[in-house]
Amino acid sequence: MSIITIILIAIGVAMAPPHTPEGGDRLAAQMVKLYDAAMSDINTLAGRAVRELGEDPDRRASQFREIRAAQLTRQIQNKLALLEGQTRLMVGSPLRGEINKAIARGDAELKELGIPTDPATQGVGVGFALVNSEAVEVIARDTLGRASQSIENDLGNAARQHASNALEIFRTLSTTQISEASVNTAIARGLITGNPTIADRAIRELFAADSDEAKRVRKLGNKRIQVGKATMSVRHYAATVAITRTREATVTARHERLRERGVNLVQITGKNSENFCTAFIGLVCSIGSAPEIPGLEIVELASLPGGGPPFHPRCSKGTAPFIPELASKSRSADARRAAAVYQKRLERGQLLDPIKR
Repeated sequence: MSIITIILIAIGVAMAPPHTPEGGDRLAAQMVKLYDAAMSDINTLAGRAVRELGEDPDRRASQFREIRAAQLTRQIQNKLALLEGQTRLMVGSPLRGEINKAIARGDAELKELGIPTDPATQGVGVGFALVNSEAVEVIARDTLGRASQSIENDLGNAARQHASNALEIFRTLSTTQISEASVNTAIARGLITGNPTIADRAIRELFAADSDEAKRVRKLGNKRIQVGKATMSVRHYAATVAITRTREATVTARHERLRERGVNLVQITGKNSENFCTAFIGLVCSIGSAPEIPGLEIVELASLPGGGPPFHPRCSKGTAPFIPELASKSRSADARRAAAVYQKRLERGQLLDPIKR
């Protein structure tokens, strides 16, 4: 064992696993602004079409409704095509920056642990090559490609769902026998402004408060979409996707960098919350196959819910490199405690249960 290792073990009692939240805030802010503007444009188009129905009774003819629906469809499709191109351009730059920072953070974490970068020096039984800029570039490019595609697909689906809602609102109102131009105008104004209060007031005069038509217009008026069992605004969904996918990408890139340099173990870090993933804090996991280490229970990261941090949308949990020979007493104790908790929850089928306080 090297002198560096001995010194680190001696001072290791005070060393705690660092927790650095993964990136995504900058990308999320950009995405929110872009998607909020695009969805507002779609609402404006739908609102204008709805308003036309109330301004001129003659335009309620079947032929006009069909022509206007076709025009509205094309206009919305053009908005979606533009949004897709803007998304592709926007994802690249900020996401690439976060991935490169994550790779650099992996190197910094190992340096803080005293892992030598000189290939002639042996540290904790493992030799590490010098920083290879070409390898970093390969990791960044590969991770960027996969993450960008995921973000584009998720946000694209959300935008298309919103656009579908807009067309559905128009078709519903255009086939409903309504003659009050003021009511149609109020609904249109609610769609245009994204103000559900205005739309709700008009709809209460139009439909039963709990009717499907009322719910659809309210949802669109507030720019809301259905995501699984959750209903949220497009703004919130865009931020959720950008933050979560970016954290996935940065964790993946950092782990690939650690593994490239011979480190296979990480420890789950983060702040306590009621989310199920809090139970994993302190757990030691392997990036690849779990090795056999006496006195240390190791779980393969890929076997955890979601495949490891982030465990769920907007999850802030992360990881820190874990090297048994250098681990402090507190980190080792946390690892044993977390392993016991994990095993108990696994046996009881409670891995996804929230934490009781």
